[in-house]
Amino acid sequence: MTDDLVKRLRDYTCDCGTANPKHLTWEAADRIEQLEAALRKIADGPRDADKSYAELFVEVCMEARAALGEKKDD
Repeated sequence: MTDDLVKRLRDYTCDCGTANPKHLTWEAADRIEQLEAALRKIADGPRDADKSYAELFVEVCMEARAALGEKKDD
């Protein structure tokens, strides 16, 4: 889906001065790939048929938050 975007980010170059644009674009591409993998895992992951929709929703939300690097609410 975003393979083209990832490729364009990796191929992007410019002389922007202080920042290293190639490093930034590679970092962005890596993060996109991590998030896509996490989303695939959430979408394809096995779910307990005995859980309610509310329980499944919370489970999926927690998995998404973990993929985004967010911590659990205390």
